[in-house]
Amino acid sequence: MLPNSLREAQNTKSNCHKHGQVLAVILSVSSSKNNNLLFRYPCDTSDELQDAAADSDSTARNEFAVKNDDSYYEVTNQYSDNVLSTFLAVQSSQLANKPFDVKVDDVQFVGYPVSVKHRKKQSKETSSASLTNVNVVFALPESVTEATKACYHQLSQQVAMAIKHEESRCCYFCTQKKLMEPILEDYREDPCRHPSLIMLDKGYTLPKTLKNVFDQVSDTGIVYELMNGWTEINFCLPIKAHNLPFDSELYITEGDIDSCLDLLRPYHAMLLLVEVRSLIKQLPTDSSPALVRLLRVYSAKKNLQELAADSDLELSQIFKLVCHLVYWAKATVIYPLCEHNVYALSPNAPTSIKSHLVDEFNKAFPDYNLTEILSEFSFPSQFDEHQKVIDGRHRKSEMVKIVIWLLKHRLLIQLHDYLYLKPSYCEITTSADGKRVVELNEAGKEQLAAVADTNSVAAFSDLIKYFDGTRHIEDIMYFQDINRCQVATIVDRFLPMLYKIQLADPATSYYAKV
Repeated sequence: MLPNSLREAQNTKSNCHKHGQVLAVILSVSSSKNNNLLFRYPCDTSDELQDAAADSDSTARNEFAVKNDDSYYEVTNQYSDNVLSTFLAVQSSQLANKPFDVKVDDVQFVGYPVSVKHRKKQSKETSSASLTNVNVVFALPESVTEATKACYHQLSQQVAMAIKHEESRCCYFCTQKKLMEPILEDYREDPCRHPSLIMLDKGYTLPKTLKNVFDQVSDTGIVYELMNGWTEINFCLPIKAHNLPFDSELYITEGDIDSCLDLLRPYHAMLLLVEVRSLIKQLPTDSSPALVRLLRVYSAKKNLQELAADSDLELSQIFKLVCHLVYWAKATVIYPLCEHNVYALSPNAPTSIKSHLVDEFNKAFPDYNLTEILSEFSFPSQFDEHQKVIDGRHRKSEMVKIVIWLLKHRLLIQLHDYLYLKPSYCEITTSADGKRVVELNEAGKEQLAAVADTNSVAAFSDLIKYFDGTRHIEDIMYFQDINRCQVATIVDRFLPMLYKIQLADPATSYYAKV
């Protein structure tokens, strides 16, 4: 039988490169005497796997054949342990503590070798230290992006450094190596069952930890393991963690996440994708107390400034904590829930009645139908309009929960009012630092001169720099420190000179690619 992680990946071949699917994990060890491959996984050698590998090899010989993502078979069968140990070896200490990257055929091998010292006692008075380069390598499809490769370099570094720390603490690696080497020798003399499987059957903790890391990064993209039950390994593969829970043809890249976080402002809010209690229980024992304080005052109706005040934390620290939660796919960025918010159906929302979200929605809200709710957001509308048609305070609170559920599952996007000064009244220039500058032309100045209210003219003049279509009203409110009513009064007074359109805020709609 194929391992579960392999079977799942085989059923989703087309998403292999897209979600950064890892093909194998390999533990390579090099010293001044020899190179050795201590462990690799998956290593299934059943007839079913070998037949599939043979089919894959025969297809690859045809130069006109379409390549698929069955590189699992190439990694686990095409290369012997001796071949892998040769080109994954890092014998020079000068190559240690640096990203490792080797491409063989259609497979990328990435790692981060580290030098591990372990002492050998020669007598009661003397001892000698030997140096071993340990390289935890992940095999990836050749189509993997550079950003994803960088993530696997980080994971390899974490695992290797955990091994190094445990070796210095209690000679952990040396002990595990002594247990694993006799099994490798027996396999060389009598090739039968792959030694990696025997190591797992015997319950050796190092092979088991490597297998768990592989399974977790394959299944969810989130890794939490303890090396030797002591040193933590915490890792998130964003391209997988941000995509697997959602039913969408689009997928989120590392660049999308970075762009979202770069646009984060104090007027934004965060929306947790998991329950607060569940998230607090998942936190490591050495997690920041500030994160727990933030979670205890969390509300989707509070912006980041309000969260900072309620948790008695610096705003800069709130930013770091929110960015951390977003990166780990535990939260997303929204605008605080309020009656003025305008929501619309996301252009990439799965609207099929066969979508798994239909059943999930029915479990959460038995009295409502998902397709009917989505139809209400086919055209942009303010949130309070949906509440007006619902009778009873309880039903209105249910609508708030429904909107939160829809936002969590990326079914809605929020639209904001963006303002443009009409071309007939302005001219756009470029400043020395490359920024666009909006200025009134002669026609625009004449239009303002005809307005008798000098206070309104002054207020409008202060806002002209925002009327280039890159700032929405909420952004203007924050940077000018004025309320919505004041902005609306100015806009209504000079509306003949403006274009007003509704667009999504890139910080809150990065998942919709709009």
